[in-house]
Amino acid sequence: MDLNTHLKQREGVIHTEVNGEMVLMHVERGFYFSLNEVGAFIWKNLEQPESVEKLCSLVQQEFDVSEEQCREDVLSLVEQLGAEGLVDTGA
Repeated sequence: MDLNTHLKQREGVIHTEVNGEMVLMHVERGFYFSLNEVGAFIWKNLEQPESVEKLCSLVQQEFDVSEEQCREDVLSLVEQLGAEGLVDTGA
């Protein structure tokens, strides 16, 4: 994955907010995944296909984080979401 990769929420993943965190459930695989406030913000922005670069820009507008740290953290999270089968790639 890189900054030009487009991602979206995978169908069949149920999500809900609990105490400021987002809890995802992959129905087919039967496991839960928890996201902090920033992760929840990113997840909400994946309802429609979005590039990793755009996600970084949105996170920087919403939270106090440097561009370098933001890119590193967002890439790490989306790679983890991809590895767990929670997002789909492609436009």
